[in-house]
Amino acid sequence: MFGVRSPLVGNHSRQYHYYVKDQWQGRYDNNIQVIGDKKAAQASRILSEPGGMKSLKKLERKLGVQLKFLHVMRNPFDNIATMSLRRADLKKKGQSSLMINDSKTLDGSIASYGHLLRGSYEVKKHFPGRVHDVASGDVMTNTRENTQENL
Repeated sequence: MFGVRSPLVGNHSRQYHYYVKDQWQGRYDNNIQVIGDKKAAQASRILSEPGGMKSLKKLERKLGVQLKFLHVMRNPFDNIATMSLRRADLKKKGQSSLMINDSKTLDGSIASYGHLLRGSYEVKKHFPGRVHDVASGDVMTNTRENTQENL
């Protein structure tokens, strides 16, 4: 199942959920082995800042383990289209086929997306060989193969 519009996830209103069939959905008993984040834009902004990498290195030292990253990627055209629709204030709940004809908005979205890529670049630069890129659809359809193999 891909990013699905869902009115409720865990009794909280959410626009999308990423339920992966037959997989663990976020509870733990003794220790945490995987930490996830679905707020990629916010994480990327933080990781682009000078203190971002310092924080990850500090976390790594504190935990005493080597951090590894599973970078789940969506189609960049989808990301840019969503950014453009939001900038034009056209992205409304329940609307599935929206179009915009505004090159200025599109250019701004492309530029913003380029800046967001900086966070991913910084993580790859500071943690070489420990960032594994995987397409979001592959995580949803072949979860075990695309997560355990990479981590």
